[in-house]
Amino acid sequence: MAINTGFTKDEFDSWVRQNGWDVPGHIRWSFVPTLNLSPVSDAAKDAIRFWPASTARTGAQHQALLAGRVYLRDGCFFVSGRREAVDKLAWFHAEVGFDVDDEGYFVLRDRLGGQILTRLGEDMNWGGPPSAVIDPKAEQALHEACGPGDITVVGSPEARERFVTQYPHMREPRIPPPPPPPSPAS
Repeated sequence: MAINTGFTKDEFDSWVRQNGWDVPGHIRWSFVPTLNLSPVSDAAKDAIRFWPASTARTGAQHQALLAGRVYLRDGCFFVSGRREAVDKLAWFHAEVGFDVDDEGYFVLRDRLGGQILTRLGEDMNWGGPPSAVIDPKAEQALHEACGPGDITVVGSPEARERFVTQYPHMREPRIPPPPPPPSPAS
């Protein structure tokens, strides 16, 4: 039997100690890796009112390809879909962080390895429909900071260009040339 805990090894061991439990040896436990970066870097923290991200680690996700743009407006993160202009408040997975890159652009970063996922405002892709734990207190804090509105979970978006570089067959389809004219009847 195997159980994926959703905790790091240290978090799990602490939880077990706090509750005075004995951990059965016949169960194979798996753990999530430790996040190496803070959710918001010191360089980026003054640009935002609230960081809209889950504190719970991300589990299994749907894999439909969704697209849009995430941008920062008046210290708040908004998302617009590829074919919709309606602004919705954005919400991220716990593994995504906010930073400033070497050229001064706001970026979303992978908190595990530090890779830049995308710059804000770029065309982005994400798997979906994504899910995330949105704590009611965090949702209330988001609305207090950024106003009322629907929340769209964008999860862990990445730049569309990065995505299509990895999966070139996903580039916008090209219209094939018209078929040749029929050959004259002989």
